[in-house]
Amino acid sequence: MPITEIQRVSRKGRIGSSDMAAILGLDPRRNASDVWLEKTDKLAEEDRNHRDNDPLLAGTFFEDGVLQYAEREFGKITRNQYRVAKGLPFPLGSNIDALVTATGQPVEAKTTGLFNYSGEKWGDTDTDQVPDRVLVQALVHMLCQGYDSCRIAAFIGGRGFARFLVPMDEEITAMMIERADVFWNKHVKTDIPPENMYPHLEILKRVRRVPKTSKPLQNELVSRWLEKKAIKKLAEDELETVQAELITMMGDAEAGVCDLGTVTYLEQSRSGLDRKRLAIDHPQILVDYTEISTCRVARFQKPKAQKKAA
Repeated sequence: MPITEIQRVSRKGRIGSSDMAAILGLDPRRNASDVWLEKTDKLAEEDRNHRDNDPLLAGTFFEDGVLQYAEREFGKITRNQYRVAKGLPFPLGSNIDALVTATGQPVEAKTTGLFNYSGEKWGDTDTDQVPDRVLVQALVHMLCQGYDSCRIAAFIGGRGFARFLVPMDEEITAMMIERADVFWNKHVKTDIPPENMYPHLEILKRVRRVPKTSKPLQNELVSRWLEKKAIKKLAEDELETVQAELITMMGDAEAGVCDLGTVTYLEQSRSGLDRKRLAIDHPQILVDYTEISTCRVARFQKPKAQKKAA
């Protein structure tokens, strides 16, 4: 469910349900270091112009249908409710997809496997057999709403709609609170990042940086990076050579066969915008509909003295 701007600002000052899963190491897309960068306000605003094949965008669009299913199964619901837990040693908030109107029971809507199999295990209908990250989110909803169970409505690729019921688990909740307490008070409040953990590259691209500044790096770290880049380049070159040999052996055929299976070399087509022609025929349209995006790329430069010597 898309959140409001007020909710977005509020989330920066609190741990949320998806944050909790990342802090515990249960989110494949985020970890505790990613969350730390966000909570300490070191990230630029995320570009929300998602690609059409972005699973997060698809999940947002499909969520409305999942909530319609939830309303059919659980009764009338009130959507997009933000709640804050009380009495904890750290700030905890939860953007709950919906509440069952009659009881206040939280409802979490999930879509998974829309593009490909996620590998997550979902159990039988009406059980609490949900992926660990979803279990954690449900427990956070319960803490913030003050309810002892949470409904899960899901659309699972290859299976369809399914419903689950997660009860409160005091043991897991206590562990969750302990880990989040350490994360918030030892790292966020002191501005000290989690140890032995690095943010994902996609998150690092959003870190605010001071132009024309530099910091010292360890020679050993830079050497390892250059070594891995060289290995990758060598592997790519070898792949290209072997692939050329393979296709050459296929002659004029579209496929080759061996005991391992079949290799195909089929023609594919794709459509694209002819920017050069559009610039000539309709230059203003090209200007009006051109969107400039930026990204950071890591590159290596030798010291100036070494460049001159070379």
